[in-house]
Amino acid sequence: MVENFLVDMVRSRKTSLKALVWITHSPEQSRRVGNRFIYLFAGGCHESDDGAAPLLYPTTPTPIG
Repeated sequence: MVENFLVDMVRSRKTSLKALVWITHSPEQSRRVGNRFIYLFAGGCHESDDGAAPLLYPTTPTPIG
């Protein structure tokens, strides 16, 4: 209910609300609520408009040395 209410408020012409910053750990929730995404991680950040999280860690181990 909260998601729907806030998204409707941003889309409504009856309010002056134009944007909303939504912080979540849930990729499913971010795709339901958002249309621009900023992913924060230890090495920096990544911006996306499609909801696809960046690959933060290699899929195969990198040899050291």
